[in-house]
Amino acid sequence: MGKVELSWQPILIISIITVLLGVTQYFALRSIRPLFLKWKWVRIILILTAIATTFLIPYNVWLVRGLDVSEQGVASEFSHFWLGLIIYWIIIFSLLFLSSRVLYVKKSIRSKIGKDGSRREFFQKVLGGTSLGLTGLVGVTGYGLAKADPAVENVEIKLRRFPKELDGYRIVQISDLHIGPIIQRHHVERVVDMVMELRPDLIALTGDFVDGSIEQLADAVLPLSRLQCTGGVFFVSGNHDVFSGWKIWSNKFRELGITVLENGHVEIKHPAVNESFYILGINDPTAVRLGMQSDVRMALKGCDPNKAKILLAHQPRSVSQAEQFDIDLQLSGHTHAGQMWPFGWLVGFLQPYVKGLHQHSNRLQIYVNRGTGFWGPPMRIPYTPEITSIVVRSIE
Repeated sequence: MGKVELSWQPILIISIITVLLGVTQYFALRSIRPLFLKWKWVRIILILTAIATTFLIPYNVWLVRGLDVSEQGVASEFSHFWLGLIIYWIIIFSLLFLSSRVLYVKKSIRSKIGKDGSRREFFQKVLGGTSLGLTGLVGVTGYGLAKADPAVENVEIKLRRFPKELDGYRIVQISDLHIGPIIQRHHVERVVDMVMELRPDLIALTGDFVDGSIEQLADAVLPLSRLQCTGGVFFVSGNHDVFSGWKIWSNKFRELGITVLENGHVEIKHPAVNESFYILGINDPTAVRLGMQSDVRMALKGCDPNKAKILLAHQPRSVSQAEQFDIDLQLSGHTHAGQMWPFGWLVGFLQPYVKGLHQHSNRLQIYVNRGTGFWGPPMRIPYTPEITSIVVRSIE
């Protein structure tokens, strides 16, 4: 009799659902019970929260496989939004509970609300009602910010070796678009329109553009073919691109007219002047599972040491490798600026930079795009999606 192998994924999903179910039922009971006198309303809400938690998450993980991405959209968006609400429900309720314990022990508060059991009932009602109200407010606000048009961040970066004849060169960077069940073709078209309105000289795509198979997303990525400019459109892999099938997707991006940099470089020559600089790109570190390294040294092979070099690297932590070599500027994404407060603090432990422009060393600068889309819950708090318009200046 052959050995039976159990897949780890169903076990993991069931475990996650069990934990979430227990958490949502506990917080629903703590938040809602003090607000209603009749148990029938409490039971109805507990049942609805249980259904939302138990069925929507496995639907999104398992049952949508094989469906067209447009058919996944509504359920996927709702299930991810519900997950975001659960997260903020826990955070807000916990913060309010700790704050109420502090207030509860103060004599001034005790004297105002009485000395009997009404004091506990008062705090429970305030805690439940406030936590529900704030969770709803944060959820709606975060959803609005996530679904809004990306903000255009205008950045000026001075590079020591950048040719003065190319002073004012405009690089437009987009990153972490996460095309998939929630971010679909119409949103990609809007982003492409916004990029082209900026009239870029060069376009940098710094990874995590797809969350799904080529069969599901082939139509959704087609608008990327309209990204065109004199300097070219360049792409490097992100971890989600690797997970989605990098070899197939890299060929698809090339079909769309995009230059894919895999530990390589291209010399950018302006047609009107006899000056140039290099754009380099490295694989995401997760590509090692495919037998590909993330190698700045390889990307630099054949480069003129006297010319400026701009590196595209999905993860900011690649800057530790870039600083060992002849790089002037690194453009990255990956972090989403934390996407949902307070997770930016956690990202700060994993990456050296979370967002914006930083002077990493005497020569090397790094800019981290906070993401043109979002991943997971359709919420961004407090940072909106970003398209970066970088004007490069010479200081020679």
